[in-house]
Amino acid sequence: MRVLLDTNVVISGLLTRGGHPSRIVDLWVEGRFTAVVCPAILEEYLTVLLRPRFRVIGSTEKRFALIHNLIGLHNTVLIHPDPSLHVDTVKNHRADNRFLECALAAEAQFLVSGDRDLPALNDFESVTICSPADFLKALPDNPPPQGP
Repeated sequence: MRVLLDTNVVISGLLTRGGHPSRIVDLWVEGRFTAVVCPAILEEYLTVLLRPRFRVIGSTEKRFALIHNLIGLHNTVLIHPDPSLHVDTVKNHRADNRFLECALAAEAQFLVSGDRDLPALNDFESVTICSPADFLKALPDNPPPQGP
């Protein structure tokens, strides 16, 4: 199953242990799904994670290494969307359209996002757009995260 994770899911999953995003990052590392990214998404992951407010995770080098290691996993696929593919569906946060473009080019089954704009679409062509909680419910044999 091919899955594209919105930046907010990846960053939240790295920052906060025990929630749905961290469980999704763990499942990515465990090889339970194929994560898809494209250069624009990879650039966004890095740009956001390297912001000074995320120093709590570690040095710039450590934060870069975290993303590099995730992208280097055997179950991560780097997609290069056709430059002529242009989506203009999300109007109030146009940067989200690049996630739709990547998901289409990658033939992703899921686009997982913690924001309001993308999940509000529900589906986009053949891509199911959902929250982290709904994605975890859709995965077979996936126990929910345990509380404290």
